Amino acid sequence: MPVSTALSIRENQLPARLPSDFMTKFTHTLSRRPKTLEFSLALEDDEPIRILHLSDLQFGGFGNWKQKLDASHCATTIRRRKGWKTGPTFIVITGDVAERGLPNEYDAAYSWLKEFVSEFGWVLPSSRVLVVPGNHDVCLPFAASSQLTLQETKDSIARRQSDPKASKDFVVDFASAESSSTDLRDFAFRPYLDFCSRITPRLFLAPSQDADRRESSRHSYAWVESRFRHLGVTFFGLNTAQPVQYRTITGRSVPRSTIEDIVRETQAIATDMESPPLVIGLTHHYPLRGQKNWAVEEPEHFSQLFTDAPRVALWLHGHWHLRETSIMSTARTTGVLVVNSAPSLTVSEGKRPPDTARGFSMIELSRSEGKIHDCSILPVEWNGPNGLVIREAEGKRFNLDCHGFFVPAT
Repeated sequence: MPVSTALSIRENQLPARLPSDFMTKFTHTLSRRPKTLEFSLALEDDEPIRILHLSDLQFGGFGNWKQKLDASHCATTIRRRKGWKTGPTFIVITGDVAERGLPNEYDAAYSWLKEFVSEFGWVLPSSRVLVVPGNHDVCLPFAASSQLTLQETKDSIARRQSDPKASKDFVVDFASAESSSTDLRDFAFRPYLDFCSRITPRLFLAPSQDADRRESSRHSYAWVESRFRHLGVTFFGLNTAQPVQYRTITGRSVPRSTIEDIVRETQAIATDMESPPLVIGLTHHYPLRGQKNWAVEEPEHFSQLFTDAPRVALWLHGHWHLRETSIMSTARTTGVLVVNSAPSLTVSEGKRPPDTARGFSMIELSRSEGKIHDCSILPVEWNGPNGLVIREAEGKRFNLDCHGFFVPAT
């Protein structure tokens, strides 16, 4: 059994009987790759959780990826920050890993990420890498291939009318009507999912018993990472780049059933713990109202995550190519939901708006007696010939209140 498969199995999904040599082989795998699995990642009770937030890397959308995304320079910049000498606790990537969702683009992304995490002594796959897809991670050629047809050109048809022996010229184009007999949209995320299997153990929500709910959420690729709840934190992520379209860019819709399944699973985690963990959400698109085409199409589906238990206090997203830390007042308390957008790490080029930020975010969750009590977010940006610079003066800080939500630090 591959390691990535073994890690995605939850206790209630294990088969009634395992092969007799399963535990021997699995234990041997763990012993050979101790830095890969990190089941019991340990921190001192007062040691912060450090999250590196990357987004919109878009490998394939610019030339000479090695030069534009220097792994060593990025790692050196991170280590300059006090307390980050050994690197982050987690690396979060909020979508648009590739430019067109093609396999060779993910190969480039994997090579860069492998080199980058090696700077901190990590190896891939690592359960400390958390990722969700973006709209650029959809491979439209794979999704639309069943709708393509070989059609004779108009010039060829006209030429053969006067000369029946003339050769035919063809062009690949969409069929006059979408075919329903062969739907290949499931292959739209195949290169992305293969990439995920190479960098992190695949996680899925427990499957619903209702066939309609399973069908509606089949492209959500939602997951909950609860193995680090002993540190006081739980992550969840989902795909906001759906539904997949044949001819146009993907939508920004998430089925309500996906959100309900996430709520159910995170509530179960909180119920089993004396002190519920801080819950962090990951999406590519902005999850709230007010941002038009930059946000999800149905933000009301997400409202349950902000008003009910569990207490979602921090949301990380991308898509904007801008760095911005915003807050949203919660309905139940005076606390706020902190929403952080990480910019693209790529250097500005012709395909990128010249006024957008280039860099990433460094997030630190301070802990005392094993519990999180505040959050600080630092932007890191390209500064011309000076390379990446940590913008200390532009950081944001929030305290965690007694209800489990953040309030701006005074």
